[in-house]
Amino acid sequence: MTRPVKLSNYQASQDKKKAEAYTTDLDNDVEGIVSYINRSSNEGWNDFLMSGLTLPRTAANAPAITVFQGNIDQLAFQNGGAQPRETWSAIHILHDYRVGTKIFPHIHWSHNNATPTGDVKWQIEYSVSKSHSGGTFPAATTIALIQTAGAQYEHMLVETSTANAIVADELEADSVILFRIFRDSGDGEDTFADDAFLLYLDIHFQTDGVLTREKVRPFTKKTNFGEISV
Repeated sequence: MTRPVKLSNYQASQDKKKAEAYTTDLDNDVEGIVSYINRSSNEGWNDFLMSGLTLPRTAANAPAITVFQGNIDQLAFQNGGAQPRETWSAIHILHDYRVGTKIFPHIHWSHNNATPTGDVKWQIEYSVSKSHSGGTFPAATTIALIQTAGAQYEHMLVETSTANAIVADELEADSVILFRIFRDSGDGEDTFADDAFLLYLDIHFQTDGVLTREKVRPFTKKTNFGEISV
């Protein structure tokens, strides 16, 4: 026959403290696990988006909105006429950007030539600076993206290589990147003798799924391991 164990008041008090401490540790562990799961489920790749239809067309040599497919118009960088065809844009770095990682400009494009031959050479000129008086805009860097024209109406995507991606030196929340996007059909590497339609200029970037705790620099983020500067 098993008899109940009678604890002294001291033993009962100590066991209660241990139980409370264990419960607290367990709560912290659960909170940490949930935080990790939430963060892990949100981290990964995302896009900064710039639709071709929103880009300015004020210059004499600007691309034009013309018929792409049926009754749908898109932004065409023409092969003939004033060259290079050019337009401009800018993006603002979001507060969930993973600090220290490169970002990758890429272009979604297409054409409506039934018998295409040759390559399109897209060029992206950019300058980037931190905000809140944390930097200045340097001389621009140019990225060339060359891709062979696919079938008529094919949705193509051409992205910068890792070697030519925009480096992290000036990238943080609130950084701004200024862009010039152009196509020069007189360039020897642009051999597609027709219009190329720019559907979207995007930038792949890595997000850590964590927002900054401040709206101005210096920025910090709260992680599973405490608060860190970014």
